[in-house]
Amino acid sequence: TCSLPISNLKVGVLTTLSKQNIKKIPKLIRFLDKIGVEIIILFPLVPLGRGKNLQNIMLNKEELKKGIQKIIKTKYPGRQLKM
Repeated sequence: TCSLPISNLKVGVLTTLSKQNIKKIPKLIRFLDKIGVEIIILFPLVPLGRGKNLQNIMLNKEELKKGIQKIIKTKYPGRQLKM
């Protein structure tokens, strides 16, 4: 196990959700919690800038909803998402 050094500095992680990583996000969240990351920000892939040629790995609305539901179950067991 490892942990972040104790200090007044808050560490956050921002990641982009895509078809390539959506199933791995719950494991990532458990790991980040374990090492003491306080802020986790998740954004769906948007086809702009560097992402403009990545439309094939964008999540559709249903995939995003299911992925977020799994994430919520990982972070907040017993809670449900209504969209």
